Amino acid sequence: MVLVLIGGLVWYSLKEDNKVNNNLNIVNQEVIDQKIGDFLEKKGDFGDEKIGEVILTTDLGGKKETKLGLVSRVNNRIEGILIDYIKSNDYVWLLVGMNGKNDNRLVTGLVIPMYYYKGVGAKFYVEKFLEKSVMSTFSNVYKGSDETTILGYLGRLKGKPVVFDSLVTEFPKEWMEGKYLTENNGVIARLTKEEISKIPVAKKLVMELWQNGIAPENVDGIPKNTNITIIKSVGDLNKVDISQIPIVMKLFYF
Repeated sequence: MVLVLIGGLVWYSLKEDNKVNNNLNIVNQEVIDQKIGDFLEKKGDFGDEKIGEVILTTDLGGKKETKLGLVSRVNNRIEGILIDYIKSNDYVWLLVGMNGKNDNRLVTGLVIPMYYYKGVGAKFYVEKFLEKSVMSTFSNVYKGSDETTILGYLGRLKGKPVVFDSLVTEFPKEWMEGKYLTENNGVIARLTKEEISKIPVAKKLVMELWQNGIAPENVDGIPKNTNITIIKSVGDLNKVDISQIPIVMKLFYF
């Protein structure tokens, strides 16, 4: 296990286990690692001033100082910079940069469960805020399961602020039983089991981010041994235990 000391906190970043190998086909690793480093060191387009110009604020007037992290109590919305994404057979891995609760920079991982969208034709949602604020109304720009379209949106959003929500909303346990075990090769049961098992780490992530003066909801009951994943290099993703990576099923942008 690798320990990373950031701002006085010890983060458990990677599970050093020879059995963990996500077999990701990572291209342009040096380029992505440079972006991760620039974000962590607040360089170039990832400097505080630059990010302050593009970040979605926590009020419509834009008068409150907003930092990356928890930005709304509505479904515990969190905002980060989409550093890049990596495609695998079952998932799209998102590298997202945010501010920790001590105002330190961190890059963590989130995953889109493409096996679910491909398996049942379910809809991944992409929503666009009408103003540069997480408090503004938004409109749907895409809902579907086409991987090429989803990747197209992610490609256009690289280096820009994105917002995720509902990470800690638990699916009905009934979806792991009965007909769901066999319909569509059990994809719904698989997703539900995975999503419910990741609720603690999703709650932990919300709690470990910069709070922007917001009190998160529904984040109690986190086991003491729950830790979030910290990414220092894109190559780390091949050693990450995916059971520690929260699922996202929609994203917002401006």
